[in-house]
Amino acid sequence: MKKVMILADSCGLPRSFPEEARTAYEETYPYALRRHYSDVEFYQLCMGGVTAPELVGQAVAYFDKWNPDVIIVQVGIDDCRPEPVSNFTRIVLTEFEFLHRLRAYVFKPVIMKKLIKLWPKHRVSPSKFKRNIKKIQSVFPNAQIFWLEIFTSESGGYEEHRPGVLKRIDQYNGMLKSVLKSGFVPIQQELNLVKGVNADHLHLNRIGHKKIFDILKSRLDQALAERKN
Repeated sequence: MKKVMILADSCGLPRSFPEEARTAYEETYPYALRRHYSDVEFYQLCMGGVTAPELVGQAVAYFDKWNPDVIIVQVGIDDCRPEPVSNFTRIVLTEFEFLHRLRAYVFKPVIMKKLIKLWPKHRVSPSKFKRNIKKIQSVFPNAQIFWLEIFTSESGGYEEHRPGVLKRIDQYNGMLKSVLKSGFVPIQQELNLVKGVNADHLHLNRIGHKKIFDILKSRLDQALAERKN
């Protein structure tokens, strides 16, 4: 039996808001893929707010001997988006309860935007992000890796909340293209055509999930057929 591993951030999960863009679990592309390929064994790990080092780290730590035929990855927006404080500072503000008021203040949209404009920080540096692309390749050398393009809404509205995010997205997508070659899966243009991005500029709506399913099905059909030969 062929094996497929799906690693995704919150884009692989259902979404309950806004109401008009609600996406049920059964409408997500990971669920649709598992239902379609009944003769394929799937492992799925989807986590909200996760970064590439965290997600890849889980796969490497626990599934290095599982030998998947195909690995589907969708993560990167939390890695690349400009942050108002360093990752270490963000963790400290989150961990210590007496600092929660300060964290709430720092992440107020108006304050956050000002801090990002003054001195934008990385949650995951470009070099660390690139190392994790190569890491999953080296640990799973026999797997076909499909890494989905980091996307945002067609309007570019996320730039208003996180100044500089569009430039960062281009930079990190460039690394994915250069390392993975044909394993990089463009999705932004296709999502634009079907209006498949949630109003929050970050997540897929049900139409977007259907489009991603269609794109990945085409890739998987070919990859799994090649494995049979």
